[in-house]
Amino acid sequence: MKNKIAILIGAFFLCLGHVFAQSADQHFSKLVLNKKEKKVFHSKDKDSTITLRIDTLIMKDKSSLQFYGEKDVKLVIGYAEIGNNAFISGNAGKNNASNFDIDIYFQRLGSLYIIAKGRDANNGTRTDPNGDGGNITLTYAKEGITPQTENKKRKALPPHGCKPWRSSCGSCLRPACHI
Repeated sequence: MKNKIAILIGAFFLCLGHVFAQSADQHFSKLVLNKKEKKVFHSKDKDSTITLRIDTLIMKDKSSLQFYGEKDVKLVIGYAEIGNNAFISGNAGKNNASNFDIDIYFQRLGSLYIIAKGRDANNGTRTDPNGDGGNITLTYAKEGITPQTENKKRKALPPHGCKPWRSSCGSCLRPACHI
């Protein structure tokens, strides 16, 4: 009888530990961040991971997605319009940066910064050592806009074989070919 109770208690704690060790999975059908707006995702769990699925992401100029306490961040974005000076950043805790795995389809791309740098320990209040930088994996659809990394003042490249043109409103670039 004592063995059965011990086994049941052990199984309960094993299942409980499995539930808390799972990663957070969130879904947004449309996420719009206005100019200078930020969306913060925060986890208090150690070494936590988050998978964020966004069907449509619109980030206006200087908007940001920020992740705190997330060791691994997986972003799956079906359609993205990114303004100028938008950024995605992450801090895993103890001065370490988050690891990013981003799968995205760029429809419009101004300038996007993905920040995964460790923090310096010389800030006077933290006792953790200097932090490690995170790893970034960026996978983008070739049918969309191709990011360029050589010149930060140059705009993103249109899909292969397309010439950029200004729309009737004059503010957005769209490829001149049909996909």
